[in-house]
Amino acid sequence: MVAATILAAIVLPLIVGEISRQNTALRPLPTFANPDDTAGTGSEVTDPLTGSTIDRPDEPLALGASFDVGAWSVTAQSADLDANDVVAATNQFNEPPPIGSNFVLVALEAVNHGAEPASIVGELLIELRDAKGTAHDRFECGVIPDPLDNDEYAVGAGPVGNACFVVPVAVLDNALLEVTAYTEFNAPPVQWRLGGFPR
Repeated sequence: MVAATILAAIVLPLIVGEISRQNTALRPLPTFANPDDTAGTGSEVTDPLTGSTIDRPDEPLALGASFDVGAWSVTAQSADLDANDVVAATNQFNEPPPIGSNFVLVALEAVNHGAEPASIVGELLIELRDAKGTAHDRFECGVIPDPLDNDEYAVGAGPVGNACFVVPVAVLDNALLEVTAYTEFNAPPVQWRLGGFPR
């Protein structure tokens, strides 16, 4: 009995980890729309893990558009694809981005439409998906101006601020901001077009 208990304690986490890995691997990658297209109307998709129905845009949204992601209404307000000087001026100890890369600042607003006070931490995953399909997280820029904060907000309120990403310039054309609710993690993310990178 003791041996069986020990074996279960060893094997069960491995099985759960493998299921989680497979679910993550099966998460659909975004498609890249023509940046001149206008945002389409929303449609319903099915979360492949839970079977629940979730609203998603038919294509990436334009900057300035809002969409519900989990319990939050998210708006990507604007994007600066070459924010190197802005980030450098924010704090003298900030390191520059790697050669060939840029700091990218995206101004965001998130409004809590849940049933109780909440923070975006642990509820929203915010990433930038480059033209090759690689995801970049928002915690590698150092000190940035007006960062999107992680405070708890009452229902009807929420943070307004910048998310910052480090992205190679060669893959910045038609990059997408992606926002996913952890409660909907196996459904496609909501995406916003950040525009073409001027050269």
